[in-house]
Amino acid sequence: PSQQGALQIVESNLGRIVKVEIASGGLVHYVYRVFGEQQTGIVKIRGHNFSALPNITINPKDVVYEWRAIQLLSQFEPSTFPQPLGFDEEESMILMTDVMPGRKTLEEQLNDKTTTFQDMLLLGETVARVHKKLQPLQISMRDGGDDNVYGMNLFYVLGCLDNPALNNTIAQLQQLPKQLILAELSPKNISGGENGQVTIYDLDSFYRGHTTFALAYLAAHILIHNLDSFEEASTLIGGLLKGYQLELPDLKVDDSLFKRTTLGSAIYRLSNPVIPYKLSLSEEERLEKANIALELLNNENLGWSDLIQNMIC
Repeated sequence: PSQQGALQIVESNLGRIVKVEIASGGLVHYVYRVFGEQQTGIVKIRGHNFSALPNITINPKDVVYEWRAIQLLSQFEPSTFPQPLGFDEEESMILMTDVMPGRKTLEEQLNDKTTTFQDMLLLGETVARVHKKLQPLQISMRDGGDDNVYGMNLFYVLGCLDNPALNNTIAQLQQLPKQLILAELSPKNISGGENGQVTIYDLDSFYRGHTTFALAYLAAHILIHNLDSFEEASTLIGGLLKGYQLELPDLKVDDSLFKRTTLGSAIYRLSNPVIPYKLSLSEEERLEKANIALELLNNENLGWSDLIQNMIC
């Protein structure tokens, strides 16, 4: 931050700035790890464009919604989410604690093939525990309600192909009861804290929606990072779903809606030309896998084992 007010917020919380590093993985915001004499913090600044895709315009003032999310979630789960330290609305800047002290992101662990069943079990339990605590809250994050942002995100992830099965999936998801959810959970925004707990630190997509969308979106990422191993994909997805159901057993992870949402989210990550996603697959392999997922959408009786086997073959 170059403006005096923002700089004062940072130094009043962290102490005199010693070093600043660009934090990797930021797509929307400009993200920095700031080392102060007293502690280390994370600075997020929202501009008029995506930081990594400057051709996409955004409203910098929308950063206030993530600030609200951090304030709320840090109270419910102080060891899972960053603690809010400071906010400068004029500069569209958030200052928060660093919840990834030298640890690898889940994306890096998946790429390194070091993720275990227990890791996924703990992740599923953590996401479900948070969702369970949020269930009673009859509030929205956005001014005027969250229906619009939920609908837009469903369209971006599931509706961009105008596929009848995915359009029907969107319609079903919109009709389900809504609550505050950790939407669009991506492995690059998940890590571990000093005590081995799961930490989650990008809360830009936090709004009223349905938990099926939140968990299926995460399951899709686990799937596409393990398209070279049936055993690995089955083990890790199984751990994630089992962990979630230990806290919230009523979520129907075996029904066709959940699987279609997972497949649709996988297609979005495999073949979206606007928002790229890094995978160790060639363009031809990505297209092949996306086409397989499209073919599987209309199989209402597809079990998880068959779904994973088909995606890997």
